[in-house]
Amino acid sequence: MDSTVPEVAYDFPPFLRIYKDGRIERLRGTDIVPCRLDPETKVLSKDAVYSPELNLSSRLYRPHSTSPDKKLPVLVYYHGGWPPENPLPIAYDDSWTALQWLASHVNGDGPEEWLNSHADFGQCTRISGGKEPIGAEVEFLEVKSKVDPIWQFVCPASSGLDDPLINPLVDPKLDSLGCSKVLVIIGGKDFLRERGRHYYEKLSKGGWGRCGGR
Repeated sequence: MDSTVPEVAYDFPPFLRIYKDGRIERLRGTDIVPCRLDPETKVLSKDAVYSPELNLSSRLYRPHSTSPDKKLPVLVYYHGGWPPENPLPIAYDDSWTALQWLASHVNGDGPEEWLNSHADFGQCTRISGGKEPIGAEVEFLEVKSKVDPIWQFVCPASSGLDDPLINPLVDPKLDSLGCSKVLVIIGGKDFLRERGRHYYEKLSKGGWGRCGGR
């Protein structure tokens, strides 16, 4: 074997490859689109620092002034950007910090009060975990076998694929989520679409009369 060829320690295509010498190759790149006014949608984006100590920011998207949709989408930049340098659950902690910052800048309430009083608040969560396949996932067991190990790698302290951090379907606190409306959007060709569908169904059965699905 050629000793000059770096040996691979972890290989998670199409996301990243980590070599035994410590080098990390990100297969999808790391470029961040600059803030701008989108000429087609007229949506203006702006970065706002929510943690000066850690130099962390959120990207806010303001719809055009004539748009009937008054919601304010927020994209949170996580600590350090990506695992494995900063493993989960640090991204969850950063999201909570960003929510606290946003709540204090809206009306001075704490995050719990703000969630309960703002009906238009929503959270984007990718439901991507679960030890046992559900629904049509049985047709993609080979894909699942390649995707599942990534979770333990990015979150070494996790209890596994049924950890509520990745599989909220098993979270006993799911029905007490503190907001008044939920919109679940599922990609029709997404391998993980069954997770999103089950998430919607469980919320609907749990008393969420204002749970919309797409």
